Amino acid sequence: MKSPVLAHRPKCLDEIKTAIAKRELRLTPALEKVARQALDKPEIIAFESAEAIARRCGVGTTALTRLARCFGFTAFREMKKFFQDNMRARGGRSLPPSHQRGRPA
Repeated sequence: MKSPVLAHRPKCLDEIKTAIAKRELRLTPALEKVARQALDKPEIIAFESAEAIARRCGVGTTALTRLARCFGFTAFREMKKFFQDNMRARGGRSLPPSHQRGRPA
């Protein structure tokens, strides 16, 4: 049976991708739209503002909070930090130059 939220806070982006692929999460069409963008381009969640992400996805900013809760986070800010940490752990691939360590902006 599908759940509206992950049972625990994920350790990596792949856990979220797997839960969605297995249809373990129940997402509304608006949340699914944001989730696809977030997983296809994690840098947007990691480094763009909530307002910019919402505009990009054609949803309200409250959708980002709802998605964060579905993913097992207490707030959008916590999810944003998770995405930043996961991008850093992957060696900065896809990071904008201004966010890569040791590289000039």
